[in-house]
Amino acid sequence: MDPLSISVAALAIAETIAKTTSTVAGFVRTARGARQDLVVTSRQLGELSFTLVLLGENNKNTDTLPDSLRSQIQSILENCDALLVELGTVLDSY
Repeated sequence: MDPLSISVAALAIAETIAKTTSTVAGFVRTARGARQDLVVTSRQLGELSFTLVLLGENNKNTDTLPDSLRSQIQSILENCDALLVELGTVLDSY
């Protein structure tokens, strides 16, 4: 698992978060009762995005990670992306 793939995945997920955050905002506009719950979700997505951008921009730091840890990080990023896509799809359906 090369560090570049972790960086690329992290930055790609940051883009997915931006799309999902936009979808959440649109949903909140149409379902006002969901505002309080989704404000927290939006804030958490923003924090995750910030962390992923830092991870993506600092791929030199991942050079020293053991292969097993890099593999785990890659798996976490893939699962995170799948969850964000699913969240966006569910919100879009409403």
